[in-house]
Amino acid sequence: MRSARPTLRCLRDDLDLPLPPVTVPLDETDHPIVVKAAEQFTDADAKHDRIRAIDDQVLFKVKVRRWRGAVWIDADLPRVVAAGKREDGSGGDFYAVLEAEGKAARAQHNATHAEALRTTTFTAHLLPKREDHIGIRQKRVSALSVVCVWSCST
Repeated sequence: MRSARPTLRCLRDDLDLPLPPVTVPLDETDHPIVVKAAEQFTDADAKHDRIRAIDDQVLFKVKVRRWRGAVWIDADLPRVVAAGKREDGSGGDFYAVLEAEGKAARAQHNATHAEALRTTTFTAHLLPKREDHIGIRQKRVSALSVVCVWSCST
């Protein structure tokens, strides 16, 4: 099964979960939206429903019970970059909030940068940061160390 990882920002801010130790892979996060994202993105050829209100990045919908999520594909790895609850017809609905925050971030970006964005939204702040990639590198180094120790001792 292809894994799906939440970003650390999503884990802390949206899912309100504690950060696990760096030795615990984020794709093992036991939360319905992360589990559903992993299931939904198992088949690389499966069709996914795009979040149309976001136009600066390609984000896909993930839905499970009242949870809603936004998944961005990072070098063939699904990343849960935002999550929230469904609130039908409310301004607090996850997708409505995601769009409103994206538009506000765009306005703020355009107010402070000489070259204005041409998109209606700006969601770069949701994408994986350096801290999200450190865990992946440490996992690879750890796996490589195990292989080296095993092969060096035989």
